[in-house]
Amino acid sequence: MIWPWKNERKPAAPAADTLIVIGVHKEELSFGEHVAERLDHSQFELLHIANGLSAKRPTPEELEQYLANHTSLYKQIGAHIKPYHRLMIDLHCRRKADVDADIFCADRQILDRVQSHCQTRGLLNLRSIQMISDRDAVSIAQDQSPEQLYAKPELPECVWRAQDYCYVGLEIYIGQEGSGEQKDWLFTIKLLETIKEATMPG
Repeated sequence: MIWPWKNERKPAAPAADTLIVIGVHKEELSFGEHVAERLDHSQFELLHIANGLSAKRPTPEELEQYLANHTSLYKQIGAHIKPYHRLMIDLHCRRKADVDADIFCADRQILDRVQSHCQTRGLLNLRSIQMISDRDAVSIAQDQSPEQLYAKPELPECVWRAQDYCYVGLEIYIGQEGSGEQKDWLFTIKLLETIKEATMPG
């Protein structure tokens, strides 16, 4: 399956080293569009998935096809990454939880830097979650700190553990499903800017 998208960077604009992906889940697209309208496009390039997957968990009968579509979509996103992209942020949202956002990355040092920068900027109610594979889990089980959180992602490892750029997954928790509110969009932009600053200092 070929997934439609729009590259929102105008050809005449300077290349931005950070790519924001919105619309992987179609229910979250409106939220992503509101955030995108307020982004500094000299700092962030946008990849807009026009008709993404459903965020609803598939039934057991649908799971195999869902995972195949999920993998196909993310491989196409990975192929879209340009040599000048040093950071890719995969933006998602869902109904409010006990935190404001979850930040996912395979690199623990980057997660620690992001947390430090977020604390400096007053973004306190966040969870850092390290992305791991099955083979990572063996060594982690022997040396796991109770403060550290881990997740095994369903997207291809070639995307979330790429050699040429840093992948960061971002889950923003909003008051109700849908587009969110202005305070959610402004919070997200501040967090995006902070992640970029922490990931690519200088």
